[in-house]
Amino acid sequence: MKLSFASKYMYHTATVKGGFSIRPVLLCGDIPKSAEDRLFSLSYDVRRLLPHPALPSPVACHPDMLMTRLPSGKLLIPERYFHLYEAFFSPFRENFVLCEEELSESYPHDTRYNALPIGGKLFGGRALASKLLDCYPEVIRVAQGYTHCSAAVVGKGVITADKPLYRALISHGIPALLISSGHIALKPYDTGFIGGASLTLSDKLTAFFGRIEDHPDHHIMRTFAEQQNATLLSLTHDPLADFGGGYLLKT
Repeated sequence: MKLSFASKYMYHTATVKGGFSIRPVLLCGDIPKSAEDRLFSLSYDVRRLLPHPALPSPVACHPDMLMTRLPSGKLLIPERYFHLYEAFFSPFRENFVLCEEELSESYPHDTRYNALPIGGKLFGGRALASKLLDCYPEVIRVAQGYTHCSAAVVGKGVITADKPLYRALISHGIPALLISSGHIALKPYDTGFIGGASLTLSDKLTAFFGRIEDHPDHHIMRTFAEQQNATLLSLTHDPLADFGGGYLLKT
């Protein structure tokens, strides 16, 4: 029997923390209120990140630019950024590992924490923080420095519009779907990324900032999600937009 979205949601919510608990999630400070409200209805407490002073303003508070998930489940975060907003981060201090390597505005040094951990491996560009490299036994270098931005994690697989990243994922045994680029807003840039437009809430549920139905490849994306035993959820009726993804925290 095929489960309805409501049934899948009930399963997801009940298994996030073993019950219907509110779980904090770090998101870009610029996400629309409608997305925050929808997440709250799904039992998530949105914590809006403040901007990193060294990053360009359109992405200065994007989670995928500011931190990376470690194998331990903790988040590697620039030490300066943590201390700049210590009052914000301190209630969740146990979630973070601090790193002295700093971000800067110029590429590729703005991508030190922009990496994709999946399947026990780390995919990333040439400028990753050395502390991050030390934590993963297998690191696959790819041409795309904005690796996490480019990857929407769905179940145990990845949706991306980046061809070299797609090839690297497939060659290392990670299920992947290649979609067309564009169709995602990130002002003032020409386009955003599918990873930045998504928020992985569990192996069963990946949410999107805006209407996933507006993407021309949404049908094959939903088919891929079904193959991963996962559901794609549009958080709002707004156009699909890149807000840098997000990270769940332990309370």
